[in-house]
Amino acid sequence: MDSHFLHEFTHAAESHGVYAEDFADRLCSKYTCIGLLFLASVGVMRQYVFKPIQCWVPAEWPRPWEEFAENYCWVQNTYRVALREPSYPEARERVNPNPIRSHSGYYQWVPIVLLAQALLSMAPHQLWLLASRRLAGFDPHSVLRFAREVEHAGNKDTSKRLLTYAAWHLAWGARLSGRTYDPDGALLTDDKPNKLQAERQQQQKPQGRRSCSEAVRQSGCLLFILYLLNKLVCAGTAAGQVFLLQSYLGFASPLFGWQCASNLLRGGTWELTGVFPRLTFCDLPLRHVGQFNLRSVQCVLASNMMNEKIFVFLWFWFAVCCLTSLMYTISWMAQLLPPTERTRLVRRYLSLQARRGHGQQRPAANGREDVYKASRQLTDLLRLDGVLLLQMVADNVDCLCAAQLAGRLRDQRDRTFDTNDYCSEDDDLQLRPLINDGISSEGSSGDGLRQKVLTTELKISSV
Repeated sequence: MDSHFLHEFTHAAESHGVYAEDFADRLCSKYTCIGLLFLASVGVMRQYVFKPIQCWVPAEWPRPWEEFAENYCWVQNTYRVALREPSYPEARERVNPNPIRSHSGYYQWVPIVLLAQALLSMAPHQLWLLASRRLAGFDPHSVLRFAREVEHAGNKDTSKRLLTYAAWHLAWGARLSGRTYDPDGALLTDDKPNKLQAERQQQQKPQGRRSCSEAVRQSGCLLFILYLLNKLVCAGTAAGQVFLLQSYLGFASPLFGWQCASNLLRGGTWELTGVFPRLTFCDLPLRHVGQFNLRSVQCVLASNMMNEKIFVFLWFWFAVCCLTSLMYTISWMAQLLPPTERTRLVRRYLSLQARRGHGQQRPAANGREDVYKASRQLTDLLRLDGVLLLQMVADNVDCLCAAQLAGRLRDQRDRTFDTNDYCSEDDDLQLRPLINDGISSEGSSGDGLRQKVLTTELKISSV
């Protein structure tokens, strides 16, 4: 029972987090946010559970004086005196920082900065969800959630229906379905094979001023353009995180992570480099017998040992995120922009589906000709956005599910979905708000998704 509960919980978490994203997107958003939250929690533990600073005070000071000095030096900036400084600076020289005596005032804010960076790392993900749902005209992430549920369906009929819903949603999003709806949800067309061509011809006629997003959406590449822009935003966010750390830590060059790592590998210590000092000084103002005295105490910032490793690691992490996002952007462009490459992708999934139908054997010659012909037709109908979602299904679910989707779309490319096997036009009007508002919602878990599908099947069968 425990293993079954763990399996269901894991599956629900996976279904909830399935989006039209690749590994680079998850690396820049989800994984980065989790890592930053963990590091921030470690910093909070260090500051509020353990002692973040320890100061060496005169022996005649009582314990309350020592605690006051440590708390004051923690909230007040400390300064570092270089190892080769010939003499201790005068009081007036300690007020203004200089290259020899630099002030350290960043260590108090390390957890807050890490939390802010965690929120900033999730910004591209939220922008992508908002833009893809608002501007694309449909929810592309629902296709992947339907495809993920196909693997965990309880029986063959439910799996078949889920696969049909996924293909229907992909077809509707790519303007493949012969059924078109008005804003009120009314069905505007019946099973007419040439409805798609007539609709596209009607869209190409001049109809006055249209929004730029509407024109690009009708061209079938709006989702792909939004996705490329999102990947550039991810790369820019990772690069901006590096400059944020540079400004926060007070380094002169954005390559500070590489320089610190080189110093560590060469055996350079903080006494020589002055980076993340462990030993600092603090001036403590005291009033005694009507006089104002300035006492200097020496403090140990043990947290800077951890801060040094954290920020060097984050510098390399953000650099990897930026480069990975750029590499995946180039890969997507090379994979989908050439029409021949899109056709090759669709043909690969159709061939896989054909081999499954022939018992893992290569299809016959006429079958291969049908695959080549169907791949060209399906690529033309899917256009850029549809092929993008099909490849997303292969990357986030598996190639077999993408092959099943391609096969179902191939079977239905010249007509609407089989009303005798799945649902009638009246039933489709019941399924459409369920798909748009219920199953495709972000908060639907795996069990809830299957329950809604089964509930809808019972309603349809009872009519």
